[in-house]
Amino acid sequence: MLALGPGRLQAQGGFIRPEVLDSSNAALRDNYVSVRDTLRVVSGKSAILQRDIRISSGAVLLSRARGLDAACAASLRHLDRSRAALLDTEIARRAPAPRRTALDRALIELRAALTTCSTEFKAMSGPAKTEEMRARGVSIAAKNQLAIRNFENAADPYLVSLGIKVRPHGAGANPYAGTSHIN
Repeated sequence: MLALGPGRLQAQGGFIRPEVLDSSNAALRDNYVSVRDTLRVVSGKSAILQRDIRISSGAVLLSRARGLDAACAASLRHLDRSRAALLDTEIARRAPAPRRTALDRALIELRAALTTCSTEFKAMSGPAKTEEMRARGVSIAAKNQLAIRNFENAADPYLVSLGIKVRPHGAGANPYAGTSHIN
């Protein structure tokens, strides 16, 4: 027989400390988040193109091509500025060699995909190129998305190995981290 009686209840809560990064870790995280956010624009425009390619008019396809050209070019410029911060800083050199190598390969692949994207969609942004856009646009957009996913898959373990946590895109502020946390 078991007798239960009123006892003292202990609080079951815990305290989660906010992530505190030194300036070099914060700079590395901020560079990654900036690159990630510019790549979201490319990924979104690629998805819209893939969705609309068969049913859109020539004028809409022209607009989609120009939008993808601009997004890829902007992301490429940002990637080139951020590459050194992601790989060639004192903090970045502390990451395990296989993770740095994987990120480097992913950045090379991503740069090539963005360069192809900008070049090809710029060439296909003329009104006479509608059928070429229908034939090749989806393939180029899919390669962009694959390169973006490969970059993200290489960057996540790289950042974790450095003790840098990045919340998912659009997740909102961490209520335990205060207002200074970057999403």
